[in-house]
Amino acid sequence: AVSIHFRKNLSALLDRPQTLLREFQKYESILQRPTIRKDIASERETLLSLLRDIVKKLDNAVDKLEQGREDVGNDDKMVVSDRTRLLSPRIAGIVYLRQIGSKIQSILSTSKHVLYDLDGYNKFVSLCESLLQRIKSEESGRYDAWLTEIRDKIENDD
Repeated sequence: AVSIHFRKNLSALLDRPQTLLREFQKYESILQRPTIRKDIASERETLLSLLRDIVKKLDNAVDKLEQGREDVGNDDKMVVSDRTRLLSPRIAGIVYLRQIGSKIQSILSTSKHVLYDLDGYNKFVSLCESLLQRIKSEESGRYDAWLTEIRDKIENDD
């Protein structure tokens, strides 16, 4: 009975992965019951699939940043906030990379207790962790380049 009611609540959220994840998280204690976990396995698989799609979009955004494209996120509603328009493109890229990294870490931490027993979850975690490593590397490279640029300007009295 509990799983049927829970399934009804989830059905309206299947097109909104972040909200769906929060809903699962809200009822995390109920999900510790093996029978309920089993009964809503298909909904949890759907959530994992939706989260994988989000991570792929974020991966594409990082690809665009690495290629130096400025149109990052315009097509998938993941645009850097308006405040970063006042920053240099290099710093705005660092801010955006940090936003992406934070989003991925949030997805990982909230999904851990809800999806850990699904077959594809370990592969999903690996995907997220490799993307986080790429983000850290790109962020570090951008920071080093910005630091060099600023030092050169200081030395040249610009």
